[in-house]
Amino acid sequence: MNYVLTKGPDTGNLVDETPLSSATATGSPSSSPSPSSGVPDWNTIGSCVDLEPSVAQGEPSDSADGPLLVSRDDLIAVRSHAEIHTPDDVRRGALWLTQPGLAECMREGMLAQLAAGSPDQPGRVADVSETKSLTGFPGATSGLRLAVREPAEDGGDAIYLDIFSVNVGRVESTLLVLRAGAEPDPDFERDLVKHLASKAARQ
Repeated sequence: MNYVLTKGPDTGNLVDETPLSSATATGSPSSSPSPSSGVPDWNTIGSCVDLEPSVAQGEPSDSADGPLLVSRDDLIAVRSHAEIHTPDDVRRGALWLTQPGLAECMREGMLAQLAAGSPDQPGRVADVSETKSLTGFPGATSGLRLAVREPAEDGGDAIYLDIFSVNVGRVESTLLVLRAGAEPDPDFERDLVKHLASKAARQ
């Protein structure tokens, strides 16, 4: 499936670090889970924003994860995931992405993921300190930023997770950009979104 980002001229100086090493340092963006586990369950999101059950999506007929692409300083990690749906399901997905309660629903979903990942340390779970809609990214159906802050005991550093969705025809592609300590460069992200959208358009 050619609807995910891969290493090449359009991804600049990012390095392919797939498969994910178990030796990656905690707190580094490249310690993020695979896109298919990190991408939200859109049917659950649809329930959270009070959409009718009739707009629920069916199962994809195919899906693929892109490679883990990491900057040489290990501060930026990029993942992508793509699914093939019917055109109606893709339109339903785009409808969810325009709902006003999406950001808060995404925050709740991320908090649940963080809590599930630290069952033995309930008092030391990272917090989602910021949610923000991202605009000005041609080709993206939606963009959302989550700022995840580590517990104070672990330094309290922030990791910014930007999630872009590209819904075109029968393709739903999701781009995850993580950066430690500072917000990702919007020009860098625009280039990635543009490249992903151009791939999705070639169906």
